[in-house]
Amino acid sequence: MIPQLAVINVHSGHRRHRFWVPLLPLWLVLLPLVVLLLPFYVVGCLVVGVRPVRTLSGIWQLLAAAKGAQVDVTRGTTATSIRIR
Repeated sequence: MIPQLAVINVHSGHRRHRFWVPLLPLWLVLLPLVVLLLPFYVVGCLVVGVRPVRTLSGIWQLLAAAKGAQVDVTRGTTATSIRIR
């Protein structure tokens, strides 16, 4: 299943901010664009010699594996953490 929520924590000095970003609306907005671009993707894959279904399967697996990922970035006194749920 694709990730549905991203939690972003920003620590800057003595201030802490937490943002919850729902990803489901993002997926719903991108879905029509993906459907429109799908024929061009298939033709491009066939021209290059790559199997379109197999690459789509790999992209889906990559999105599904992103659930549970955490990225921590620190620069100076600011620390940012992004956790995908």
